[in-house]
Amino acid sequence: MTDQNGPSLLGAMSRYRVMCALIVWAVAILSVVAALLTAGGATATATIGLRTPQVDNVLVPGLQGDASLGRYTAQRARFVTSDEVMTVVADTIGASSTSSVRSRLEVQASGTANIITVTAEGTSKRRAIDLALAVVDAYGRQTEIQVADRTAAAVDALQAQIDALVASTDETLISSAESTVSDVQLEIADLQATQAVFGNGIEFVVEPTTRSASTPSLPLRALPG
Repeated sequence: MTDQNGPSLLGAMSRYRVMCALIVWAVAILSVVAALLTAGGATATATIGLRTPQVDNVLVPGLQGDASLGRYTAQRARFVTSDEVMTVVADTIGASSTSSVRSRLEVQASGTANIITVTAEGTSKRRAIDLALAVVDAYGRQTEIQVADRTAAAVDALQAQIDALVASTDETLISSAESTVSDVQLEIADLQATQAVFGNGIEFVVEPTTRSASTPSLPLRALPG
């Protein structure tokens, strides 16, 4: 009786060990898969160095000192993810919506320098890099448009002042109109010169590369051992 039960007991224990080993490996494999699925895609970071605007700039008039420059940098960082910029980026990379693009970006303004970092996520390093570069390009183009529009509005307002002075029939105004018109014309020239120098507001760009881009690493605890 004992001899007959002996092999059966050993066989059951052997099968139990095998089953336990399979369970351990199954759990380990599931852990690896879960880690890969939750790790996210590759990331790439582009750095934008902002050109310091002059005091009479149209984006932040009266800019002066480090505190003002910090506010300006924060303002431009917010503009990076604005609808104007995100719409251009979505069109460039063929994204379905601006929100889908915005969700793949992390934009930070430096607290000590006029620098913005744009970290983009993609399913591969190449896609992450392409997104980061598309954001930088769109930001530059939309900033240039924004500056041009605001400069044109300011010039139009000043030109309206000139037109009003020239058309005035008030003798007092007429006597001082010549010098006033000259002053306003100088303001217009200064605004246009500032626009030309400022351009798209970017001093330099540090572009991401395949070497600087990163992919998520698998946690060691997720590996079966």
